Amino acid sequence: NLLSDGSDAVYRWEAGTTFVENTDGTARLRGVLANLGTPATHRWDVDITFIGQTYTPPMGSPVLMNTTPSTVGWYYYDWGTASMTGLNSLAGAKISLAKRGKAFQIGVGATDQVPDAGKFGGTGWFMWSVVSQPSNTAIKINPFPGNPAINQADLVFLLSGTPTTCGGDPCASVAAPTFTNCVSTASFTATASGNPTVTYTTPSAGTATVVKESGINSGTQQAPGMYEIIFRATGTDACAKVARCTLKITVNAFNDPCATAAAPSFTNCVSAASFTATASGNPTVTYTNPSAGTATVVKESGINSGTQQAPGTYDVIFLATSTDGCAKVARCTLRITVNAFNNPCATSAAPTFTNCVSTASFSATAAGNPTVTYTIPSAGTATVVKESGINSGTQQAPGTYDVIFLATTTDGCAKIARCTLRITVNPFVAPCVPKFVNCPANISMATGNDCERLVWTAPTASCGTPTITVTSAPIAGRDRGTCFEPGVHTITYTLKDASGNTDVCTFTITITSTCN
Repeated sequence: NLLSDGSDAVYRWEAGTTFVENTDGTARLRGVLANLGTPATHRWDVDITFIGQTYTPPMGSPVLMNTTPSTVGWYYYDWGTASMTGLNSLAGAKISLAKRGKAFQIGVGATDQVPDAGKFGGTGWFMWSVVSQPSNTAIKINPFPGNPAINQADLVFLLSGTPTTCGGDPCASVAAPTFTNCVSTASFTATASGNPTVTYTTPSAGTATVVKESGINSGTQQAPGMYEIIFRATGTDACAKVARCTLKITVNAFNDPCATAAAPSFTNCVSAASFTATASGNPTVTYTNPSAGTATVVKESGINSGTQQAPGTYDVIFLATSTDGCAKVARCTLRITVNAFNNPCATSAAPTFTNCVSTASFSATAAGNPTVTYTIPSAGTATVVKESGINSGTQQAPGTYDVIFLATTTDGCAKIARCTLRITVNPFVAPCVPKFVNCPANISMATGNDCERLVWTAPTASCGTPTITVTSAPIAGRDRGTCFEPGVHTITYTLKDASGNTDVCTFTITITSTCN
């Protein structure tokens, strides 16, 4: 049931296959399983171990599916381990075997460890699943009878004594059909109007039945490409040997006579040209149309020859078209560069001031506005003048003044540079003479207590940060927050600044007792 081409087959055990029943209840089947039709190429190396035994076949065993089962003297084996590894053309393919039924019967007696010659025969059912296979092989798993939805195969043991060639293959000497007119290739070519109609004759193979197994039908239109048509010949005897004939059909694309026609070739395609503007204006651009043999050449795009053009880059494209009816085309691109006027002053440097003072400050006096003076900066050999702003040596009211100096080169290019002097005139500020402000007023109050705790706002200076001290009388050290007894208390604040300016703040606190 396994063939690389996907067809059904019958397999047989080859000579040398052994089945050994052991006293521990296990049995082992080892040998080569070969396809009956192609034993040299489609072969499997099989190693199966059976485990367990019972004298009463369990439900589901194949023996119980027979109409008249024999249950005397048989072993019933459950599935153990199994492997099938492909040989020859199936090399690399691996198949796992799994138990189909709960158990199956095989052989009688288990008192030795040698093949039970003439004592075993039976049937086993298994599930087969492909583990891996070579990329160039296909393995077909036949559906198990009664459950076609599951891909399974059945393996049937019909053993008698030590396995041999099973009596030989009656079809081994039967030859497969031979095709007498198997054409291997054919060719068709499309026309300008469409795809060609492909026709062929089915080959014959004597008395064998020949059918188209796969491929396109004769008499149908086909697009350009490669097509394979496989014919199968099947012998009409009981062996039904098969042979195949493959016809490869090539449909060529339409043979366009212009496909190999060459495009025109320019013989004097100038790729670049350059013009330079003058001081008086833009230059006139001129060029010659290139030639391309007998082809017709026209300007496809770009500026016209003999026109004035501003500085920039211009592409002029010429189109050559062949006159042989195929109208093959070629293009030539002329890149024209118009350079700007080459001004000799373009690279000359502007002047550089060497003593450009950026700021100056003056302050007015009590007598009037100050006189503002400054020095005009220098810039090498350039001519420096005051471009704008106040004059040096003039009196200026308080404010901010910008004086701008202009330096101009004397090399004929008249490159310039500027230096800005910002002058600040500050207004007159009179000196600060600090005086006390918010000197507290005299305080007078009656109390029935031993003393009265008083708080007032301390005087502050009108300007500056003079030193302020405080004294009290008649008791020294008394100040805000102190508890004052009945009587008259004098509080004196004194300030003095760094210039020696002073001021005094004095007030009295009178406390009258209401106690008798």
